[in-house]
Amino acid sequence: MKGLKRYLICSAIVMVGYLLAQYYKPKPTDWTATYLKEDKIPFGTYILYQELGKIFPNAEIAPSRLPVYNNLNDKEFVNSNYLFIAGRVNMDKYDYLELVKYMEKGNNVFIAAYELSDFLTDTLNLTMNSVYDYAH
Repeated sequence: MKGLKRYLICSAIVMVGYLLAQYYKPKPTDWTATYLKEDKIPFGTYILYQELGKIFPNAEIAPSRLPVYNNLNDKEFVNSNYLFIAGRVNMDKYDYLELVKYMEKGNNVFIAAYELSDFLTDTLNLTMNSVYDYAH
């Protein structure tokens, strides 16, 4: 009976140790490419969004997921910036023409993306290469 008692105590200690190790193990990193301003994961833009106000102190920051045409058509922007942060930027002819009008008025455009639409790469005569496997 003494051997069984030792076996049960050792088993209980090992089980408790295992459960504690599982409870306190670090969470795996979420590598989902969301680019959302609320996400604090590696491909989230939480820090960028929080710092934009410090980088551009007097600027109005207006995040949008609408197409370029919907954001810029029939609106007047002066001395402003348009930032694209995405895995893929889909832009058609009408979006591109609105963006060109926006730039011709002296505004700036910044695009950070792994992939651009065929229309945009053909129009701007761009070739892109990436080592990032965005198929996952």
